[in-house]
Amino acid sequence: MNSLKSALIGLGVFFLSSAAFADFNSVELLEATKITVEEFELSNAHAAHFVGYKAWKSGADAKVKIYVDHDGMEMEFDYLCIKYDDATECQTL
Repeated sequence: MNSLKSALIGLGVFFLSSAAFADFNSVELLEATKITVEEFELSNAHAAHFVGYKAWKSGADAKVKIYVDHDGMEMEFDYLCIKYDDATECQTL
C-alpha cells in the first residue's frame, strides 16, 4: 500500500510541476532569443565574431543556436530556454 501511495504522490508532483512549464509563443520565442544573444555577448570571448542565430520551438522548450565566424573558423553555440510561469531561463548545452 505504501508503494502505491508513494507512486500516486510522485505522479501528482509530476503533474503539478509540469503545469509550471508552458509552450513558447512567437513573442516569447523572440524574448528567449534576446536573452540568449545578450548572455552570449556578455560571457563569450567570441562575441565580437557573431554572424547570426537561429531559434525554434522544441516541444515545450525553445532552442537557440548562435553562429560565429572567427577568422574563417565557423563555430556554433547551442542554448536551451525553458519558460516558467514568471521567467524564461536560457543555458548553454
